[in-house]
Amino acid sequence: MQTFLDAPATAVILEKLGWVLVHSLWQFAAVAAVTSAATAVAWRAGPRLRHGLFVCGLVAMAALPVVTWHTLDVRPQPQAADATGSGAAAGVLARGAWVPPPDGAARTAAAATPWTAASGGDAIAEGIRPWLGWLTAAWLVGVATAAVRPLVGWLAWRRLTTTGAAEVPAAVMRMVERARRRLGIGQAVRVVQSAAVRVPAVAGWLRPVMLVPLALVTSLAPRELETLIVHELAHVRRGDLLVHILQLLLETIAFYHPAVWWLSARIRVEREHCCDDLVVATT
Repeated sequence: MQTFLDAPATAVILEKLGWVLVHSLWQFAAVAAVTSAATAVAWRAGPRLRHGLFVCGLVAMAALPVVTWHTLDVRPQPQAADATGSGAAAGVLARGAWVPPPDGAARTAAAATPWTAASGGDAIAEGIRPWLGWLTAAWLVGVATAAVRPLVGWLAWRRLTTTGAAEVPAAVMRMVERARRRLGIGQAVRVVQSAAVRVPAVAGWLRPVMLVPLALVTSLAPRELETLIVHELAHVRRGDLLVHILQLLLETIAFYHPAVWWLSARIRVEREHCCDDLVVATT
């Protein structure tokens, strides 16, 4: 019985993934360069426009690998098993290449990798091809490792909002309700206080939860506390929590690219500026 690694379709998937990773190197760099130039031109327009441009760059980075995957035309090519009996996919991981089919009707390796062959880079493509299997394997290991960070963060947030957390006083909850109506937020926002945190935070796209430090509840003047509450609710109003999820997803999948981390960091900075402006306009 043919195993999963022996299947030609598995070999095609491994090669396509490898080419998507290779093309993402220049694609993400190009998106970062264009986004940087656009924000430099529109710098005086304010943080809202800059944040929007950075988010557009983030969406482009998330979409380009999908477009590349559907653009690539990689087809299974016959190859005999090696001496150890490894099949098609195992041969990719061992050698990273397939033997071209003997008949001239099938596509050549260069035709199976668009853009590279079209630009006259056949030699470069053939030099990269033997490493595609190892590149894909290393990427899969890296994704599994990078996924630990958002998982640990989610578990820590869940622990903070459940263990040792308590409902805020009624006066604070009235502040939250006033600010929520003022900002036009229709969905309910749960608010809890905890002594384990030092700064307010909000998370949760579908069911947002705001975590308020106990020290701020007891020490800040009502006006100051209300300003912090409005700032956190501004993230909910602007949809920043959904963008944050996209950031974590892209940082996990494209952990290897510095342009992704640069763009994500710029989004976080401009996001806070946008919320500060919204606080000033609201209060």
